[in-house]
Amino acid sequence: MMKHSTHLQIFIGICFLCLIFFLSGCSDEIENSSAEQLLEQAYSFANDGRWEDALKFSAQAYKLRPDNTTVRLMQALALKNNGRENDALEVSRIAAEDEKSFLAQYNYGYMLFQEKRYDQAQIYLKRALELKKDDFNTLILLQQSSARLEQHSANQNYCRELMRLYGSRHGKDFNAYIYNELALNILNGMPKNTARTRGKLEKIFELAAKATPSSPELEWNRAVFYDYYLNDFASAKKHYERFLQLTEKYSGMEKERAAVNERLYKSGN
Repeated sequence: MMKHSTHLQIFIGICFLCLIFFLSGCSDEIENSSAEQLLEQAYSFANDGRWEDALKFSAQAYKLRPDNTTVRLMQALALKNNGRENDALEVSRIAAEDEKSFLAQYNYGYMLFQEKRYDQAQIYLKRALELKKDDFNTLILLQQSSARLEQHSANQNYCRELMRLYGSRHGKDFNAYIYNELALNILNGMPKNTARTRGKLEKIFELAAKATPSSPELEWNRAVFYDYYLNDFASAKKHYERFLQLTEKYSGMEKERAAVNERLYKSGN
C-alpha cells in the first residue's frame, strides 16, 4: 500500500489546486480577502512542513470561512499534522458534507481507513470513486479495505481494475503487489486444498515471480501456501530457503526469519 507521506504529498498538491480556485472565485469583501490570505499562508507553511504555523493560519481562515470546503480541508490537514487526530477527523467529516468534492470524500475516507474503520471508509471512498472513476489512490484504499473486511469478490474486482488501469504504467513492483493480493484473497476466500485453488494460485504466483523474482514477501507467501494449505513441505522448503537468502541482509523481517528457521529445524532439514 502507498505510504502515508505519498498520500500527504498528493493531498497538499490537490489542496493547492483547490486554493487557486478558491482565490479566483472569491469576492472583494474584506472578510473574504482576509480568509484568502490566511489560507494562502497556511498552504505555504504546510508545503514547507511548518505545521504549527500552518495550523495558526488555517484556524483563523476557518473562523472566517467555516462553510468553505477548501478551508475545511486545510484545517483538517493542519490539525492532523499537529497530532490532533480526533479534531482532524471531525473537520474532515464536516468537509465531506460537500458531496461534489472528490477531495473531501477521499480525505475523509482515507482518515477513516487510517482509523481502521474500514466499513465506514468505504462509503466515502466509493463516493470519491464515483467523482473520479480511475483514481489510483482511491482504488488502492478500496482494495485494501475490502481485503481487511474479507470482501473477497470486491477485493478481486478492485485488483483486476487496478491491473487493467495501471499494470503497464506502475512497473513490476506494482504488478507483483496486485498478484500477491489476488493470491492472498484466494487463500482466504476459497476452499483449501482443491485442484482449482492450487491451479489458480500457482498461476498467480508464477506471474508474480516473473514480475519480481527477488521478492521476499512473495517467497514467504508461496512457502506458506505449499506448507500449510497443501501440506506439501517438499515444495515449500525451496521457497523458505529462498526467503532466507533474500532476507539475509534485511532488517524488519526478523520474526519471519525466525519462524522459517524454526520450521526448517523442526522438519529436520
